[in-house]
Amino acid sequence: ELLQQNPKASVRVTAYSFDQPDMVEMIKGHQGFVRIVDAGMTHESRTKMQLQSLMMLRNAGHRIRVCRGRSLSKAYAEDSRSTTAGSGLKGIQHSKTCFVENGKVGHLVVGSCNWTTSSKANRESGVVITADVDHRVFQAFKEHFEEDWEESQVFDEADFQSSQGQRPKAGRKQSSASAD
Repeated sequence: ELLQQNPKASVRVTAYSFDQPDMVEMIKGHQGFVRIVDAGMTHESRTKMQLQSLMMLRNAGHRIRVCRGRSLSKAYAEDSRSTTAGSGLKGIQHSKTCFVENGKVGHLVVGSCNWTTSSKANRESGVVITADVDHRVFQAFKEHFEEDWEESQVFDEADFQSSQGQRPKAGRKQSSASAD
């Protein structure tokens, strides 16, 4: 509904898995950014059509990035725990978010549900926050989104050779999400 109300709405999505056809179709008609949080999982399997979904969105003009997570060593050190316990592990954004900006009004959807066909069978919950786009909650969200966007890599389907389980190549940079 949020996207159908204003065809000129701007959309920022963060997800782990993203292949639900209705969601892809709704987002396709809007300007936006999609950031996939990938902890080394493949983007294709018997149930995932994520690669095709991301390619459709990119071909519709969306900016797509893949985020690999952050080292857990700092978090372990802050809790006075051995950094070897978290060595090599990466933290990721677990919540799935969709921020829709309709002029002066913003809508932030936050939850744990992956936006996939298979997740329709799950019992999931989330919240929708609606307020003026200048509200501090939205400003904080946009700052975090921008920070994570800058640390992520540009989506390139050639990097996703799922049948061989290869991971995305690091280091490809693209201008910031706010630049668009």
